[in-house]
Amino acid sequence: CSCWVAIPARFLMLHVIFTLSISIILASLYNNIYPDIGDSMNDYDKIMNWAQAYADKNGFILNPDKEILDIVIQGLASNRQKHGKQYCPCRMRTGDEGEDKKIICPCIYHKEEIERDAMCHCALFFKG
Repeated sequence: CSCWVAIPARFLMLHVIFTLSISIILASLYNNIYPDIGDSMNDYDKIMNWAQAYADKNGFILNPDKEILDIVIQGLASNRQKHGKQYCPCRMRTGDEGEDKKIICPCIYHKEEIERDAMCHCALFFKG
């Protein structure tokens, strides 16, 4: 049955949505507790424009599901506000600067993931 092939992709997408949703909720709570951090939406348009330009330059497309795309971009903007870098919102930072450099979007894993899975781990970039 071909439905078994689609289950891992569906599970991955649900995992991504859940992980990103939790990140956004936590970032929102953090910003409410510490309002001096600022509004991550100030960076939203900059990151969206960067992501589109990067996708165009590399032959990728952005996630066609606008709701998931919005969650990922908000996560990147939130990480930029909180940590000064646009860390992938669905990967855990270790606290080790050298290791964490690997997960600054675009992370070092994204091209291999797109080639293998037709999308990167956080579902921002898709094979064009």
